[in-house]
Amino acid sequence: MSWQRARAHVHSPDRCYDAKRAAIAAIRTHAARSNGRIVCVYVDEVTIYRQPTLAQDWAATGCAPPQAQRSQRSDTKTRVIASLDPRDGRVVYLRASKIGVRQLVTFWQRRRAAYPTAERIDVVLLTGA
Repeated sequence: MSWQRARAHVHSPDRCYDAKRAAIAAIRTHAARSNGRIVCVYVDEVTIYRQPTLAQDWAATGCAPPQAQRSQRSDTKTRVIASLDPRDGRVVYLRASKIGVRQLVTFWQRRRAAYPTAERIDVVLLTGA
């Protein structure tokens, strides 16, 4: 037993949630039967910050509260966009200080180069709440 910070969990209120899950399953099945002509990948983006966040932690009673040790440097951020092939676990990614049009073009070119024999690449874009 340990003290842990909770994770946010929100079930999609989208009325089409089940239909979308079924469509993704159908796309994956179709891709699996295509002998590599059709590929299905999941795509998502994340921002990573240099400095630690202020989060809960253990501390002795009566002592100073825990500290998020920060450096003298600025709190820069890095953006990452990546795709995951659920079939074989292959990851294609691009990391940059910002993800704009130029970076998206580069990412999609890398994504395409990863599957030179594919006739079609189906993309499931993951979105957060």
